[in-house]
Amino acid sequence: MRWQCAQEASGDISIIFVRLFPPATVADPDRVPGFLGIHGPNGPLGVSTSVDIEEQDNAGAPRTIMVHATGEQLDVRLEFAVSETVRTRRMALTQSSAGRALDFLQMGGTYQVRARAGTRDIVFTARGSAETFRN
Repeated sequence: MRWQCAQEASGDISIIFVRLFPPATVADPDRVPGFLGIHGPNGPLGVSTSVDIEEQDNAGAPRTIMVHATGEQLDVRLEFAVSETVRTRRMALTQSSAGRALDFLQMGGTYQVRARAGTRDIVFTARGSAETFRN
């Protein structure tokens, strides 16, 4: 099992996204959708299972992560600029499609957020975190 996930917040808004990649013996990893949720001061503002997460690498670790999610009355675009990474080598519980243990990456950086949830426009820049895996 491996995943991509992150959380960021600003003011009264919190955003989380996650995509799980189960072992191929359990489920087809390409058929498990991602999830993104926006939470406001009075509860959820929007959720989506139509989530694209694109990581742009630099020397084996993400340098930027782009996220786009859409849903009923929801359009979210996040850009995460990675400024620091902590790598845990070869986590035995994770495996690549070739059966090798993967490195776990925990990252800190800055998010640029542009979203529309219902009638609310959400624009902010904030510190946040993300996690992913690499060979």
